[in-house]
Amino acid sequence: MLEPDPHEICIIGEVAATSQELATAICGRARTAVLHAPYPGKMATAGNLALPFTPLEIPLGEVCQFNVYHLMEVDCPTALFPIRLLEL
Repeated sequence: MLEPDPHEICIIGEVAATSQELATAICGRARTAVLHAPYPGKMATAGNLALPFTPLEIPLGEVCQFNVYHLMEVDCPTALFPIRLLEL
């Protein structure tokens, strides 16, 4: 049964840093901060958190940094993304 006033959220974080050790440390610190963060109506200091992964911080290795920031004036924004429908 769905709750009429949901009060649960899911937060999954990803950290990219100059080393795996630093990324793991930042991720662990963020997890601890979320676990013990104060909020209105909090009744316990231990937190109430379900951890979906084991290990808690999963080292994923190297990543690529990619950023696209292009400004282009167009008459019709959908013209840049043509659609072709094929009926079989």
